[in-house]
Amino acid sequence: MKSLNRFIREQKELNTNELLLEGRIASMSDIEWLNSLYGLGSNSWLSGNSGIYIQNIFDKVQNYALYGISRDKVDDWKERLSNNKGISRFRKVNANSKYYAILCFKYDPEKDEKRKEAIDGEAEKEKKAAEKFASDVQNADTSKYKTDEKHIAKMKAYFNKRSDPERLVKSIKDDNKLVARWIAAIKIGWEEAISVFGYAITDRKLLTKAEIVAYTEKYKADDEKVDDSDMKRLDKETKKIAESWITKSVYKYFESLTDYTITWKEAFKNAKTKAGKDAMRKNGRAWTEGFIVTVEKGDKSIDVTFDVVTDEGGGLYGYVLAAIDYEVVNLKTFKEMFGSLLKKKLYD
Repeated sequence: MKSLNRFIREQKELNTNELLLEGRIASMSDIEWLNSLYGLGSNSWLSGNSGIYIQNIFDKVQNYALYGISRDKVDDWKERLSNNKGISRFRKVNANSKYYAILCFKYDPEKDEKRKEAIDGEAEKEKKAAEKFASDVQNADTSKYKTDEKHIAKMKAYFNKRSDPERLVKSIKDDNKLVARWIAAIKIGWEEAISVFGYAITDRKLLTKAEIVAYTEKYKADDEKVDDSDMKRLDKETKKIAESWITKSVYKYFESLTDYTITWKEAFKNAKTKAGKDAMRKNGRAWTEGFIVTVEKGDKSIDVTFDVVTDEGGGLYGYVLAAIDYEVVNLKTFKEMFGSLLKKKLYD
């Protein structure tokens, strides 16, 4: 996940780049610059110079050549190019056609005043854009959204439960609540949540990029900052669950349940159900892995225990839900049982 500093830096860069020319002149190669300047190459269809382009050549005197021009237009192009002080030493070469010619020339970028002017102009635009953004941050209104102890306590609880910030964001439909939880994440220093919630806020257009930075500068982590080193370790465990052939299907199913917040509490432990243990006793190739997830809906939450019964050779036998512990079932039936359990426990 992206860190807070990287998130803020990206917001600043995105805002700045929006005010610049498309394509950064200073980083262009000589060929890119020349073709762009004269409307050639990939730009030729816009300027009416279709099929004409500049390419570098290996010659002791000339280092570039203009291709695709008709012989009767050589002088016109020579005159046009000679207006650039960085271009000189022209030489015409007839192509293998009676209609076309190649105009070779020497290009010295140090003498190209047009390019220097463009680079200076771009730098000036970037400077003004950066100054404008800094001003926007300084003058941003940070009084529209606030947080409180309830939201802070909730985000701490989510952190301690190893909750996935992306799932939390999907479950929050109210915009004010989303921003309040984001500010709470800033105050406790949960960087992963700060980043994920921050991107969601910009996607929903609740705050401008300058306001995002202003809020992060105003609500810095307080003395109750959490230690997310353990959380970073747990990210690796979640990745393992998402990618393992044992849990990939059920993980994908849980991700689709956007009305709930589902957190993996235990993973790849010993069998937890009678049916899961019996499967191993009855079949020498069966091996059962135990799991517990915490499912939240509003202020209610339950722990759901289940087993995944595998074939040691690399296949799945099925699933066992502890709340209905009587047999190993396929994924479709497991989904039906799981959904029924959630409605019974979290909607009463």
